[in-house]
Parts: sequence; C-alpha cells; structure tokens
Amino acid sequence: MQEIHSGNRLISSVFRQDPSHHSLTAPLYFEGKNFGAFGTTDMNGPFTEAQKALLLEVVHFTELAMNHQIQPFLLQDEENYYVIRLLQGYPADELSTSYYLQARNYTNEDIWYLYQFSLPESDVSDTRQSAYIHQIKNILPHGVVLYFEHSIVAVCRRRDFDPDYEKSYAALEDLLKRLSLKVYISTRFFRFTELSMAYEQCRLMKSYPLEPQKHIQRFDEAFPHVLYGVLKEKNSLPGFCHPAVLSLWQSHMEQDLTLIHNLKCYLINGRNIAETARTLHLHRNTLIYRLRKIEDLLHISLDYLDENMLLYLLISCFICETL
Repeated sequence: MQEIHSGNRLISSVFRQDPSHHSLTAPLYFEGKNFGAFGTTDMNGPFTEAQKALLLEVVHFTELAMNHQIQPFLLQDEENYYVIRLLQGYPADELSTSYYLQARNYTNEDIWYLYQFSLPESDVSDTRQSAYIHQIKNILPHGVVLYFEHSIVAVCRRRDFDPDYEKSYAALEDLLKRLSLKVYISTRFFRFTELSMAYEQCRLMKSYPLEPQKHIQRFDEAFPHVLYGVLKEKNSLPGFCHPAVLSLWQSHMEQDLTLIHNLKCYLINGRNIAETARTLHLHRNTLIYRLRKIEDLLHISLDYLDENMLLYLLISCFICETL
C-alpha cells in the first residue's frame, strides 16, 4: 500500500510462503486517487517486459473507461454502480436483477417511482452532494439515492413513499422549499430494469418545464406539455392539428372554443356520452346536440373513427387549448 500511495505504476513482489510465486500489481487511479488495482501471479518469474506492458495497457483502458462513465466516489458502492448502469440504458439480465432486489428485500412485484432533484448550483462539491443526499434520504429512507449527471436521483418504492399520499407530498414540498430544489417525478413503473425509461421522462420534464415552474413536476401531469415541446422543435404546433379543429380555435368565438373542449372530454372518456355529460356538467341531450354539430363541422362520424383519427383529433384539441 505504501508503494501504491507513492504512485508506482508497477509493483513487483514475492510470496513470503512460497518464493517461487511472483506477483505483479498495477494500481488504478482516478483524479490522482487510488480506487483499486489489477494484479497477476506467475511461477516462472521474473515477469517479462511483454507481461508488464500488457498489464499497463489493461490499466490504461480501465482508467479511461471509468473517467468517461461514472464519478469516482460511486465506484465504492456496488448498489449505486448497478443503478447507474441501468440509468445509462445498459441491459441487465434477470438473474443479476433478482439478486440485486433480493439482497435489499425488494421484489419483482414492487411499484416504483424515480425522482430527479434539480440542484440550484451548476457545480456541486462532494460535500454539498453528500449534504443533499442526506437530506433527501430523511424522507426517502428506503430508497436508493445518488448523485448522477449533475442532479440527485432517487429510486423508491411506492409502498415506502407514495407521492399521491397527502402527508408524503407535503413532506416532499417542505424539503424542496428548504433546499431551494425542484423535483421531477416519473410515472410509476413495475420493473426495476425500466430505470432508463423513467429517468428519460424526468429529463424531458427538465428540458420542457411547465410555466410557471412548480417545485414538484410529475410526468403524468406534464406529458402533454412535454409532447408539445418536442413537436414544436420539429414544426409549428398548428401544423399537427386537424384543419377543421384549428379553424374552430382560430375563430376565437366562445361557442367554438367550447366545442373543442367538449370534443376533448368526449374522446378522453372513451366516447361515453353519460360519463362525458357528468364530467362537463351538461344535460345528455345538450352534449349530443354539440357532438352532432362537431360532426357537421369536421365532416366525420364520431361513432366510426379509427384509432389514428381518434389520436389525431385528441392531440389537436390538446394543442389548441394549450395555444
């Protein structure tokens, strides 16, 4: 260890119990700090120059990979390392996943949420990272909490912390206000290996934030806004609208805007007249009259729509109401 800390790249030694066994050790370094070593033994020592060169080459590639993929202090934590690989989108086999879950008393039947906490500072020291993680673990004690890509990521079971539960939501909101943080919460997911999908949802919310921005942003609520943001980068939003629906919106007449809202609710409620009427607080006959008027304006029959047209109309209504 003294030789490792002195910075020696190759350390030769002989086994005390059996001098015929020679050992060659090559330490691994990250930002000047040692975090492991590679070693080999040979009964036909001393080692050749080719053997030494090969070991140094392996060390070089390993350090290069570590420098470009994950933070050094996370290498010490097997739990965080596994989670990081999943966040990065690397595949995981069922056996290793089952082993990971069982070792932590998790099960394949658990329901999960992923939380991405956006930090106020662009450059966070190790000490500050630890402080944030400690505070977050106070309300997510059974979750996996780590620093990843300039934010704090937490993965927690719904049974341990349910964001739909009023007291949990209040505790989370209080933490965010005290630390001046924002959090993005994925939809719930049912397989631990779906972390990269959940993390991508949080990244999208961060890229297309709601206005005004809230301390807590959930993908279930932000999905339409995120979708509009992505579409707007490709084209102007009106370009994705059904022409007749867009024409109604552009009239700016209250009755036409009401028709768009009624159509949206009708489609969301699975074209169920009774349920839509209850949602809109309308008499059934009033709703039917408005739907027939929409059919005349759009030159379609709402009773015989294929899936593509259903989606097209629904997105058109969402976009118009957002605009």
